[in-house]
Amino acid sequence: MRNVLNLTVRSRLIIAFVVILLIPSLTIGWTSYQTAKDTVDKQMTISANETVKLLNSNLDSFFKSEIQSIDYLADRITADTYKSRNPILKTNILKPFLSKNPEMLEVYVGSTDGLFIDAPIDKVPDGYDPRQRAWYQEAMNRKSEVIITSPYVSKTTGNVVVTIAKVIKDSSGVLGFDVNLNAIATITNQVKIGQDGYAFIQDKNRKVVVHPTVKPGEVMNSDATEKIYQSESGDFDYLLNGKAKAMVFTTNKLTGWKVGGTFYSDEVSKEAQPIFYKTVLVLFIALLVGAVIVYFIVNSITKPLKSLVHASEKIGQGDLTEVIQVKSNDELGQLGNSFNQMATNFAK
Repeated sequence: MRNVLNLTVRSRLIIAFVVILLIPSLTIGWTSYQTAKDTVDKQMTISANETVKLLNSNLDSFFKSEIQSIDYLADRITADTYKSRNPILKTNILKPFLSKNPEMLEVYVGSTDGLFIDAPIDKVPDGYDPRQRAWYQEAMNRKSEVIITSPYVSKTTGNVVVTIAKVIKDSSGVLGFDVNLNAIATITNQVKIGQDGYAFIQDKNRKVVVHPTVKPGEVMNSDATEKIYQSESGDFDYLLNGKAKAMVFTTNKLTGWKVGGTFYSDEVSKEAQPIFYKTVLVLFIALLVGAVIVYFIVNSITKPLKSLVHASEKIGQGDLTEVIQVKSNDELGQLGNSFNQMATNFAK
C-alpha cells in the first residue's frame, strides 16, 4: 500500500484506469467465449443425437421392408413346395425373389429333416445341416416371429452376413436370406457426425455391424461400449487413446442393435475459435480506444497539477509574479484561480 502511495498521481490514475478497463473487459470476454463454447457443445450434441435418430429411422425402414418381404414369402412356402428338392422352389420362387432384392446375397430354405435349398448357390458344403445353424435354431425357438441374427461368416459363401429368417407356413422349415452388410454400411456412411466423427452399429452381442475401423463380426469391449449397453439411449463423454470424445447412442427396437455416433470434443473448441478471435479483436479495439481516452483524461488532470507544483515552487523562491493559466472551470481550475489570488494577496 505504501509503495502505491509513493507513486505519482499520473501513475496511480493510469493504474486505476487500467484495472477498471481490463478486469471487466477480460471477464466479459472470457464469459462470452465460455458461453459460446457451451452453446456450440450443446448444439453439436443435439445435432449428433438427431443424426443418430435419423440413422436409426433409416435402419427401421430398411428392415421393415425386409420383414415384409420375408413375411410375404414365408406364407407361400410349404413342405410340398420343396419336397424331394423340387426345382420349382429354387427356379420359380427363390431366384426371382433374389433378383428383385439386390441387397440380398442368398435366399434359402432349411427343412426339419435337414434338407437345404439355396439360391443362387447350387452346391452346398458337404455335411451342411441347416438345423445346426443359429439362424435356424433361433427362428424355430421364436415361431411366427421374424428374427435378425448377429453378423457371422456364412458357411456357403464365406461372407460376413446378417440373416433374416422366419418359420414357413406349415412349420416344416425355416426361410432365410442373407443381407449384404454393404447395404447397411451405405445407410450408415451417409450420415455425418461433426467434422471427424462417425456413426457405427453394434448388435446386441457387442459384435460390430458397421464401423469405420473395426471389421464386421468382431466383438468390441471398452468402457464406452459398456456404457452404451447400460441404457436404451443417452450421451456421455469418454477418453479414447488419451483424447476426449463425446458419444451419443440409441437402441434400434426391431433388431436390438446399438446405433451410435461419436466425435472428438476438440471439435467444439475449433467451432468456437472464430467467436474467440472476434472476442479478442473487440477487446483489443475497446482497450485501444479506452487507452486513448485514459491518456487524455490523465493529461487533463496531471497537466494543471504540474502547473500548480511549478507555481508553488516559484512562490516558495520568492517569485510572486508567477501566474497559473486557468483553462477550465472544474475543481482544478478553481484551485488555480485561488492560487493566483493567493499570490496576488502576498504581493500587496
